[in-house]
Amino acid sequence: MECGSCTLCCTLLPVVELKKAAGEKCTKCVDGSGCSDYDNRPASCSLFFCSYSQQPKCHEDLRPDNCGVIFEMVADDLFIGTGEPNEIGMAQVQQFINQGCSVIGMTQPKPTIYPAAGRTKDEVFQQFNTILGDRYGRC
Repeated sequence: MECGSCTLCCTLLPVVELKKAAGEKCTKCVDGSGCSDYDNRPASCSLFFCSYSQQPKCHEDLRPDNCGVIFEMVADDLFIGTGEPNEIGMAQVQQFINQGCSVIGMTQPKPTIYPAAGRTKDEVFQQFNTILGDRYGRC
């Protein structure tokens, strides 16, 4: 699916290369059309693909700017959701759970863990920490 007029990732996600914090709108973001320097965007941006953009068929209600959350599949059974999901976004969280996937909602002031059936919040959090360590290196 195409991003269309959605630019939620340009605000919600951090961009290390630009020293842009999560929740801060990127200076290169043009509302309704995306990055003004798309061909030269940082690796943090070019390597990120929200779940919506990876689906060949997906209802437009699930586009991040419509459901309030950016979902990213980080494992076959785990999604990260960044943002404040509205009713549509929470329905998607429940659908992921029904399909056997856990969701970690990256909300303030701390993450919310929605474990799939048969998993505990601690197990999901440990899986998440392992993925982060593999992705970004361990300290």
